[in-house]
Amino acid sequence: MRWLWGVALFALLAPAVHGVSGLSGQMPANTAPALIAQGRIGGAVRAAQRAVRAAPGDAVARVWLAQALLEADDGDAAQLALMAARQRGADPRAVQLLMAHALLLQGDGQAAMNVLTSVPARSLPAPYHARLQLRAHAALGQWSAVAQDVAAATARHWTTPAYWTDLARINRDAGNLAGAYQALEQALKRAPDYGPALDLGGDLARARYGLVASLDWRRRAVARDPDNVRLWLGLAATLGDLGANGEMLAAIRTAQRLDPRNAWAFYVQAVMAARAGQFSLAQSLLQRMGERLSDLPAVQLLRGAVFIQLGMPDRALAALSPLVAQQADNFTARRLLARAAWLAGDPTQVASALAPLVDRPDAGAYALILAGRAAEAQGKIPEAIALLTRGAQGPQIGTLAPLAALTDAQGAGLDPVSGVADRLRRQLLRGQGASARTEAVLWRNTHPGDPRAHQLLGDVEAALQNWTAAAEAYTASANLELSERAVVRLSRALIQMGQGAQAQSLWLRFLAQNPQNVPARLVIADAQMVAGQWAAAAPGLEILRARLGDHHGLLLRALSRAWLGMGDVRQALAFARAARSDMPFQADIRVDLARAALAAGNRPAARRWLTAALADPALQDRKAADQLRMQL
Repeated sequence: MRWLWGVALFALLAPAVHGVSGLSGQMPANTAPALIAQGRIGGAVRAAQRAVRAAPGDAVARVWLAQALLEADDGDAAQLALMAARQRGADPRAVQLLMAHALLLQGDGQAAMNVLTSVPARSLPAPYHARLQLRAHAALGQWSAVAQDVAAATARHWTTPAYWTDLARINRDAGNLAGAYQALEQALKRAPDYGPALDLGGDLARARYGLVASLDWRRRAVARDPDNVRLWLGLAATLGDLGANGEMLAAIRTAQRLDPRNAWAFYVQAVMAARAGQFSLAQSLLQRMGERLSDLPAVQLLRGAVFIQLGMPDRALAALSPLVAQQADNFTARRLLARAAWLAGDPTQVASALAPLVDRPDAGAYALILAGRAAEAQGKIPEAIALLTRGAQGPQIGTLAPLAALTDAQGAGLDPVSGVADRLRRQLLRGQGASARTEAVLWRNTHPGDPRAHQLLGDVEAALQNWTAAAEAYTASANLELSERAVVRLSRALIQMGQGAQAQSLWLRFLAQNPQNVPARLVIADAQMVAGQWAAAAPGLEILRARLGDHHGLLLRALSRAWLGMGDVRQALAFARAARSDMPFQADIRVDLARAALAAGNRPAARRWLTAALADPALQDRKAADQLRMQL
């Protein structure tokens, strides 16, 4: 039905462009609205660009180009096209809706709403206006108005595939994944090959099931709209995440043939180069981007990480400091900033960067140990001892860490879920478990389509040791979004309930969809080693080491166990020593060293390591240490 809007718009424009040479008679740009109606947005942009080149003085061609660019979510370029259309004789009133669309893409929902309410109703193409009004209400956070918009549009048969796809995106961005899945289903029911719906389907399939499930959607989307650079880049990123580097590079080359200067193409390649440890290549690709995309957090993070790996901590600080200033809750950026500051010899800045992390119960060993060393360098010895001791113990995963982890995300402080999690944690710390559960249930009931709402309830139940109820909540969350965060929580609850086999099956299912996931591979390898399947565990762990390098303490410990099980004592000792070098305060690593020393026949060394481990109150696996002591 979108072509009807095209006819209506041209009818409005024709008087204004009468007598202007170009498209008013032959209309070759008609291919653009036809392609838009089919959801072939990249093809529509290219068709409109050809029409503009064929008749640069024609206002109608500029309007078609603007409309195609708007559907491609390029509001700035669309606005330029609309200005050019006006300069060539288009009636400003006839392009007001398109300008409202551009304002929405530029993030100005109120200005867009002002335009929408100022246009006389009788001159509006109703389905398109309904889409824009829906998006404007969502941009302003007026959710009751959004519900009314959907009801009215449905009753009046204005709900085109584009409308349902917009609603799916709105629900996705608001955290309502259940609503997003339902809206996407409606879009595809009306047009199974509608390009934007297939594109969004790739995003939602990744959230709901995993990377492998999203790949078919990506392939279908590019097959439907092969001129769409963004779709090729999305396919390339998915292939790269799956480790299919050859296919990824082929997709990147296709995107660059369509748009040789596309900054996103360089960025995706830079990410893959960094993952492969080719940091000089990653830096070269980032340089070819120039200043394009330089203000995006993901780009700033990548720049900082690459500079750190290349031994340029000052440049890393310059890249990361503005990001941390803008996003105080971006803990990934804080950890990288702290690392750069340490390499630059600035312990004060290390402490400042890590301060919000080390106060949390789920603080990681790396952050705690680095903060401890920074405190030691500043002469704050008692603080250093406390931090290093916590780093040796590992994160406090027993009670409130899951609630804390919900806020460990980019921009989490702006998310209402972050505030709820903080409030629930404070209630639990005060012993107000019943109140925390009541609020968590209310939040879940108010947001049943948001996986994080179910996780909040599960976290409260877990903190109260109600593992069956926690597992039920976590299962509901995982059914909406099978993320690593969901799998970690649900598997822990299952293990607490004595259902270890189900937990392992859950991890296997997750790994099948996300074969490059590090925690999943570590968990599966641990299960294999518990079962004595050393030959199966060791190769998988070596694959991870090739990706992660030799400074991942948990991986090094696992490799030590695996090679010891394979009978290679020399390798086991080497990996245990590397783990201790990486995490010198971790008591359990001393048990690994004692086990390897005993296997090598060096009983005195084994006794020394084991005695030191048993004397450390931070030792976690005392059962394993006691069993080893009996062998000595």
